[in-house]
Amino acid sequence: MENYKPKFSIDDFIDGNELNNQIYGVLMDLQDGHNVQYKLKLDIVFVFNKVYEMCHIISNTAHPEQYAPDYWNKIRNEQLSYETSIIFSAVYIILFIQNNPKLAHCLRRIYQKIDPSYFAAFEPILNNSMAYADNRTLPADFAFLKSEADKISDLSERELYYQEYQTRYKQAKNQGNILQQIEDEIKFIERTRELSTTDSEEIPADEENNLSGKVKYIIISELLKQMGKGKANNDLSAICRFVSFLTGLSEKRLYNEAQKGIILSDYHSKEIEQANKLLSSLNISFTIHKDKEY
Repeated sequence: MENYKPKFSIDDFIDGNELNNQIYGVLMDLQDGHNVQYKLKLDIVFVFNKVYEMCHIISNTAHPEQYAPDYWNKIRNEQLSYETSIIFSAVYIILFIQNNPKLAHCLRRIYQKIDPSYFAAFEPILNNSMAYADNRTLPADFAFLKSEADKISDLSERELYYQEYQTRYKQAKNQGNILQQIEDEIKFIERTRELSTTDSEEIPADEENNLSGKVKYIIISELLKQMGKGKANNDLSAICRFVSFLTGLSEKRLYNEAQKGIILSDYHSKEIEQANKLLSSLNISFTIHKDKEY
């Protein structure tokens, strides 16, 4: 069996791993001494490495239940009793979620040694276990879900993304605000899809200078992109709201067009030429083009 290779920063553990992010939150609460007798004084990266070292050993040992007391004693000889309970609480959570029947006897023996007052801090994670998949727990913040969903341009795929999380939250019997927010977002997607089938005509041109809404949107969104504030960094709906505020164009229609991807055609040739000349006169480095999706 290869030795466990330690990691050196908290980001190595929590980036892209919702389960570790949940555990990280619990460990910070324990550092603050919430509902426990002794505050956790160990460095959190150190704790994560101890946790995953034990997970590595247990997962790669035949019949690890035979050695469960030895695993406990290994950590107990290095750490205080309450610290050992914290480490093995996290080990238990991670391995339990893997749902490997070969580890059931080992986990039962480990669980019997853990101080219940420290394991209690991890139980909310375990209570959501029906909703886990591939070490993914349910994010506690709807903003995270929405930021990920807004990266999905296809409305049907975005709706499926939300529906997956809706199912997982229901499985976890979560009746809180996040579930309601997800359901509201699904309804919004359904309304947007309905509107897009009847409201897909060209964004109206400005009557005074005959500049189309598409060209205006593209120029402003490209300027935001140059500032590092484009779609990759901001919610698309917020960008459309900003463009609408500056131009007076319909936010709803801007959003519908931007969702599908805006493409200029020969119809916009004169506007493109005029816009590019103005951009060049201001020493702005980008130009806009027809037949390119924005």
